[in-house]
Amino acid sequence: MLYKTEGIVLKSMEYEEADKIVTIYTKDYGKITAIAKGVRKTKSKFGSSLEILTHSIFLIYKGRNIDIVSQTEILESFFSTSKEVIKFAFAANCVEVVNRLTEEREINIGLFNLLKEAL
Repeated sequence: MLYKTEGIVLKSMEYEEADKIVTIYTKDYGKITAIAKGVRKTKSKFGSSLEILTHSIFLIYKGRNIDIVSQTEILESFFSTSKEVIKFAFAANCVEVVNRLTEEREINIGLFNLLKEAL
């Protein structure tokens, strides 16, 4: 099954040689964890779309154990706030709180909209 959703990257971890495991808070599915294959290669099609604090459209395959990110389109990057330490700390704390206090696939459109506005 393939699905398309809007989301904000909460967490991004390197995995194996060229992959990343990302945690995304989505509008339609709540918090999801997915793998992006080959994202750390120099010719990767993902660019910075899987970095923390990035608001994107994601095209994702439902996997057996973990979903797989197929395509992304950046809508807005909040990472530029890293130039201002206080704003970056606030944004990083917001995504950390959402990551810790939500369960996988628990849909809350209000929380998604609040997070987007807060960033």
